[in-house]
Amino acid sequence: MTDYDTRKLQCHCCGKTSEHSVLMSSNSFGSRDLDQRPPKMYRWTIASWLQECPYCGYVAPSIDKGDARARSFLDTAEFRTASLDPAPDPVSRRFLVRAAQHAYDGERRSAFLSTLSAAWVADDSNRPSDAAALRLRAARHLEGPRITSIDTRLLLLDVLRRASSWEAAEALTAELTAEELDYPFAEIV
Repeated sequence: MTDYDTRKLQCHCCGKTSEHSVLMSSNSFGSRDLDQRPPKMYRWTIASWLQECPYCGYVAPSIDKGDARARSFLDTAEFRTASLDPAPDPVSRRFLVRAAQHAYDGERRSAFLSTLSAAWVADDSNRPSDAAALRLRAARHLEGPRITSIDTRLLLLDVLRRASSWEAAEALTAELTAEELDYPFAEIV
């Protein structure tokens, strides 16, 4: 069973108060997809995973929490660009704003995961071309210095596969295969 509550929260960044639906409980019976998308009951709560201040646009899991970096991010061109993203729905846009903040803070994996969440929203809204484009956008967050986490690299491989980015998926598969991974990683690749 999924349960919500409505709460008045004071924004960490601007100090103004607004009402938000807060997820109190849900369940996650079942297995996650290869791209780590949660099972359906919990997945349907995705619209409540992030809140947005209607006054300043701050996006966070709970807008009453944050740090000085969150406040300074609101003054950046990256925030303004992400806030104006033409994503077809507000849930996806919130994830993209959050991804921009993670990227600004140098948190590549978190930016990748937030963008991937926006792709899940597109999947569940039956917008496969948007989902593929968002997956490719998520993958770009992991460009640069080599990712060492096998979990992140396997997740990236599935993201590339789902986005039909066959050359990039093949290159990553070759890289992972050359590492002679142990069970179950080799079988997954």
